[in-house]
Amino acid sequence: MTEIIEYEEMQKRIADLNPFTEKMTEDFYTECVDKSFTIYDGRKNKAVCTRCGIEWDTYPREYSRLHGLEGVCPQCGSLNVYLSAGRGRQCYEEYHRVLSFAESGGTLWAFLNWIIVRFDPFGRPDLSRSLTDIYIINREDQQRWSKTYSYRNGWKPQFELRKNMKIPAAPTAPYCWESKWRDHVCLAGFRDMVARSDCKYFLEPKYLLEMQGIDLPAYFGTMMKYHSVELLAKAGFERIAQHKINGHGCRQINWRAGSLEKILKLPKRDIKRLRTLDPSVRMLELYKLLPEDDRRDVNLIVLRDMMNWDRYDGKTYTNIYKQEVEKYMPFDKWCRWVNTQLYLYDEESPHLLADYKDYIRTATLLGLDIHKKSVLRPKDLEEAHDEAVDQLRIERNSRIDALIAMNTRHDKFSSKTLMIVPAKCQEDLNKESAKLCHCVKTYGDKIATGACFIFFIRDIKAPDEPFYTLECKPSGEFVQCRGKHNCSMTDEVKLFTDAFVKKLKADIKKERETACQTA
Repeated sequence: MTEIIEYEEMQKRIADLNPFTEKMTEDFYTECVDKSFTIYDGRKNKAVCTRCGIEWDTYPREYSRLHGLEGVCPQCGSLNVYLSAGRGRQCYEEYHRVLSFAESGGTLWAFLNWIIVRFDPFGRPDLSRSLTDIYIINREDQQRWSKTYSYRNGWKPQFELRKNMKIPAAPTAPYCWESKWRDHVCLAGFRDMVARSDCKYFLEPKYLLEMQGIDLPAYFGTMMKYHSVELLAKAGFERIAQHKINGHGCRQINWRAGSLEKILKLPKRDIKRLRTLDPSVRMLELYKLLPEDDRRDVNLIVLRDMMNWDRYDGKTYTNIYKQEVEKYMPFDKWCRWVNTQLYLYDEESPHLLADYKDYIRTATLLGLDIHKKSVLRPKDLEEAHDEAVDQLRIERNSRIDALIAMNTRHDKFSSKTLMIVPAKCQEDLNKESAKLCHCVKTYGDKIATGACFIFFIRDIKAPDEPFYTLECKPSGEFVQCRGKHNCSMTDEVKLFTDAFVKKLKADIKKERETACQTA
C-alpha cells in the first residue's frame, strides 16, 4: 500500500525547519531569472526595468519601434530587451527548477521547487512557485515524497512516498519541452547544514564537487543507505559507486556487504589490479568472465578503453563486441587473442575492435569460413584486414567490369574531326575522370545496372586523349556532356553530339521494335 501524507500535514512538518528556507531561497529565486526587459507603455509615457524594478517617465514615442531590440537600462545599466506593454508579452516566460536544503535534528532536508517566471506585470517579473518533491535523509531512513493528485480526495494535492531518491526528469508538454527547464541549486549554508546532519562524512569525496548538484539527494540517500558505496568510492572504484548513485544495480556486486572482497566478489589480488583503473560495472562483469589464470595476463588498460570508449559509429564499444565478436568466441579467448595484437593499440584512439569488426564483415563478403581458427583469430590483424579489403576491391571491380562490358553500347559514329569511344570498364572511367577533373568515375554502378550510357568524345587526331564525356539515358535521350572541369560544350561538340544522340535514339527504337516482333 502506497504511503500518502496530506498536503496540509506536510506543510506543518516543514514549517518548523530553519527559518533560512523562505528568506534565502526567495532571494535565490530572483537571482535565477535569466532575462531582463525594459517594458514601455506608449500611452502613459512610462517605462520600467524588470531587473531593478525602477519606473521612469519617457518622452512621447521615445521607445517606439524598439520592440524586441536590445538596449541598456538607464537606471541600473543592465542589458535589456525592449518590450511594448500589452504586445505579445504572454510568450515571455522562464522555467526553472530550484533545489534547496535545510537541517533539523541531524536530518538533512531537500526541497525541489518548480519556478515559472512571467513578465506580464508592468514592473518586476511575477514568480510562481510549486513545491514538487521533498527529500528526508538521516541514518535511520531515506525518503522521497512527491506531490501528486488523486480523484479520491477531490483532486487535492498530496505527497506520496517514492521508492527511489533520484531527481525526476523535467516536465514536458506541447507548450513546454524539457530543454526549457533550467536547474539550479541553492547552496547557501549548505556545508554547515551537512556538517550538522548525519551525512557529514560524505561531504568531501572529489567527485561530489564534479557531479551535477541536482543529483545531491540521490548521492546522500544512497551513501547513507548502502555503506558499500562509500567503501567503493574511497577505495578507488568511483565509477561503480556512481553507477549505484544514479539508481542502477548490478548482480555482480553485493551492495549490502561490509568488505571490498564481499562487495565485488573478488579476491584481494584482483581488487588490487582493478582499483588503479577505476573500472566500470561492465568491465567488472567482463573481467569476472575470465578464468583466474587469464586474469593475470590480460591487458586491463586495453580492456578498459575498449569496453568504455564513448561512441563509435553510434554504438558503444561494448555493443560492438557483443554483436560482432561474442557470437564467434567467448570473452576469455577474445582477450587472449587481443594480447597478441597490442601493436595495433593507441591509447588516444583505440581502433582494434573497429578494425576487427570491419575484417569480419569483409571476410564474410569474401565467403571465408569465419569459424576457422586462422580466419577468426589471424596472427596479424592489420595485415589480414588489408589483404581482405584489397581482395574484396579486386573482386568487386571484376564484377563491375563484366557488367559494364555487358551493358555498354559499341556504337560507331564519327565526323571529320571527332569520334565516339564507348566506356568499356571501370579503369576507363577512372582515367577519364582524372584527366578531365569530373566525377564520371562514380558512374560505374549506374552503367553496370543499365541506368545510363557513357560515351567518350575524342579528337580523331588524338583518339586516346580525353576530350569530352557524354551521358545518355537508356532510351538514348541526352543528359549531359562535360569537358575539363565540367566545362560546357563548344559549338562544334554540340553539333556532333546532337547528330550522335539522334542516331542513337533511332537505333535503340529500332532494336526494341525488332525485339517485340521476335517475341
